[in-house]
Amino acid sequence: MWVEKTPSHINFLDDIFRLRKNSRVVVMMRDPRDVACSYRSRGFTFEVGLQKWIKAYSSMSKWKGDKRVYMLKLEDLVSNANMHLNRLMVFLELPNVNLLDYYEKKVDWYAGKTVESKPEDGLGENHEVLRNWQINQPLFSSTKRYDKEMDDSDWEIYRKYELKIRPILSNPY
Repeated sequence: MWVEKTPSHINFLDDIFRLRKNSRVVVMMRDPRDVACSYRSRGFTFEVGLQKWIKAYSSMSKWKGDKRVYMLKLEDLVSNANMHLNRLMVFLELPNVNLLDYYEKKVDWYAGKTVESKPEDGLGENHEVLRNWQINQPLFSSTKRYDKEMDDSDWEIYRKYELKIRPILSNPY
């Protein structure tokens, strides 16, 4: 089994399935407002974050009904972790084990060492440190970040893209 969490890889599903046609892909969808706030904290604009989200998830419609692709909204996972993890294990054809204690044994995935505290930002060299810290955390709600971080100008930008965002959110595929 190989796990990779880079969101832009959903743009390469054709290549992944060409090289490994029996692969199974889990696509985690986050609220676009949270994604845009996350991009902003890494030096991009809020608008660029929304544009990247739209581009990535718009391309997913071609995989609708493909049995190798499983869509999971982060908000659903956070709201009912056990149910959604059970469904995920069925999709992956893996034994159903308690996945909610994975973080108890810290593992170095990216940073060359385990990371005990969250870095101040995710810029430059800290990006891999932040990623390593993130995947060693218990499942927690990072949803609705936008409640604290979006200002009036962000809401104006969001409304500008809402007609593109709404159909993706209501029927991801």
